Amino acid sequence: MRLLAAAAAVFAFPVVVLVAYGASVLVASESLGALWWAVFLVPAALYGAVVARAWALALPLAWAAAILGVLRLADLISGACSVCGPEDDWSSVTVTYLFFAVLPLTFAVAAGVLVGITWRDRRDRPTPSASASAGSA
Repeated sequence: MRLLAAAAAVFAFPVVVLVAYGASVLVASESLGALWWAVFLVPAALYGAVVARAWALALPLAWAAAILGVLRLADLISGACSVCGPEDDWSSVTVTYLFFAVLPLTFAVAAGVLVGITWRDRRDRPTPSASASAGSA
């Protein structure tokens, strides 16, 4: 059952990121403003708090590598350039993606994981009254 829950958590991450990105585009009027970043990163932090596992820190990089790898392979096969634009090509998109998506998401997930682990440890810690009554019984 734990393996199934972990697999669900791994595949839920890109869904959380896509929904957060869509919400940030709809809510924030200026791209890359403070509100945009907050709407984009808070769901990732909440995801980290819910998962509360250290392996979640690798998900932003792993998913970025998988997505960019599939795009690159498709481009090599088709001869097209799916990321090319007036200012972007394959030489710059990976660095841009790293600094504007992977690193912020990793920090947000790390903050959430820290909160989640701290909350879980405090919740599972026996209270002094419970341990005192257990010792006297």
